[in-house]
This record gives sequence, C-alpha cells and structure tokens, in this order.
Amino acid sequence: MSATKSPLKGTVDSSGQVLLEFLGALLLLVPLGFAMGSLLWAEWQKARCVVQVFELAHARRIGATPRNRGAPNLLRVTSGIEGIQVDGHCGRAQEQVTLPWLERGSLSVPMLLGLLAISSFFMGNFLLLRDARLQVERQLRLDRCTGDAALALKERVQRVEASVTRFRALRISAAVTTLLPAAKAAAQAALEAEYLWQESIRLGWEAAEARWWLHPSCGESGALPSLLAYPAFPWKRDPPDSIGPGELRRAQIETQADEFRLEARAKARASAAIVTHRNKSWSAAWAAPRG
Repeated sequence: MSATKSPLKGTVDSSGQVLLEFLGALLLLVPLGFAMGSLLWAEWQKARCVVQVFELAHARRIGATPRNRGAPNLLRVTSGIEGIQVDGHCGRAQEQVTLPWLERGSLSVPMLLGLLAISSFFMGNFLLLRDARLQVERQLRLDRCTGDAALALKERVQRVEASVTRFRALRISAAVTTLLPAAKAAAQAALEAEYLWQESIRLGWEAAEARWWLHPSCGESGALPSLLAYPAFPWKRDPPDSIGPGELRRAQIETQADEFRLEARAKARASAAIVTHRNKSWSAAWAAPRG
C-alpha cells in the first residue's frame, strides 16, 4: 500500500521558512533601529542644549533675562577680559559657549554654527530644531552688524574729538599770527585743511546714518522698526569769523550727551550696542535691547 503525500506539506514548509527569515531580520533590525534612535536622540539633545546654553550666555553678556527656550542646569559662568563663557548641561548633554565682548575677538561663533548644521543634517525633519538654528544664526548676524556699526561709530567720535582739539589750537595760532603775513598764511592753510577733514568725518557719519535707514535691521528679512535710529551728528559749527571757520561744539540734547546707542531688530531677535565716554575715553559695549 503506497503512501500518499499531503498537498499542504510544501506550503507549510515554505511558510515556516519565511517566518524564520522574518524573525531573523527582525532580530537584526531591532538593535539597529534602537542604536539609530539613540544616536538621533543624542544629537537632538546636544543641539537643543547648544541653543539653550547660547541663549543663556547671550542674555548674561547683555545683562538681560534669558529667553524661554528651556533652562539648562548652569555649571559655571566665567567673565574674562576676552568675553563670557557659560558651561551648562541639559540632561546628559553638556555644552560650553563663549561669546566675546564687543571690542574683543570675532563676533561669530563658527563652532556653534557648525555643530548646529551637523545636528540639523541628522535631524532635518524636526522643524523645531531648524527654527532654533535659524534663530541663533539671525542673532549672530544682527550682533555682528550692530557691533561693527558701534565700533565704526566709536572711531568717528574719537576722530571728531581729536580734530576739535587740533582745530581749536589752529584757530589760536591763526589769531596770534595776524600781524605776520607769512605765518598767518600757513596757519590759515592748516586751519582750512582741518576744517575739510572735519567735514569729511561729518559726511561719513551722515552716510552711515543713511545706510542704517535704507537697510533696516542690517538687511535681515522680517525687519522690525528700531526704537532708536542711527545717532545724528551731535556737533554744530559756530559761524565763521575773521579768523576762519568756526569751531565744532556738542549740541545740547536732552539725552545723555556721552552715550550713543544702536539697535536692530528682525522678527523675534534684537541686538543693541552703546558707545559711551568713561574714564576720559570712548568704549563700545553690548546692551540689552529696549522694548
């Protein structure tokens, strides 16, 4: 009596083989997926921590309240000659951000932007991280633009004050040499040259003021009107007399005479800097934006 083969035997064997292969692949994919998920989560935490520590460092540098982007646990804040350094950690991530003072070092943070760019590559689908990176980049661009303008403004103020001192001395020299035609001609020529130098500084100041109006918020998209425009040229010239052109004198203004302020805004970010006269010299520093 011959044995009969079951028509379902081949099907059962094939289904079992597929099931075994599926379980084998699953055993490989689960650890791999877990490892990839852990890596992406660590990158996410690291990038978010960089942003949080940056916000804290930026707020400490200008003496303002940090933005509400999470509160990293503060490890250390170090204020040195070159700038301010903040160490903080967010969960298992620990980051360090150093921001320079206005008159020290570069106004960019390339390592910070590099880290955020790498993290955004790994986490490109997370819009929150992308927005945070854009906010940091916009803040750094505003800081660079405002800082450069403040440093240029400080240099113009110093040039004007130095020229005013020379101009006053030249006027005295021209008055003394009235009875000496040869000496008087030389004094008048020097006085006229200094006058032209002062006018060139004034024109450069007014050109910078015009550029500030034409490119609000340093050309950033979503620019908002600043509470303060570029400071106007605060010196007025006396009428000419028999000696020559009159002197430049500081105009009497209601605000503090020895402080100039610059401010730029774009969307949710703002940057401000002041140029002040302290200890017989002018200096530029970061400031908290108004409003």
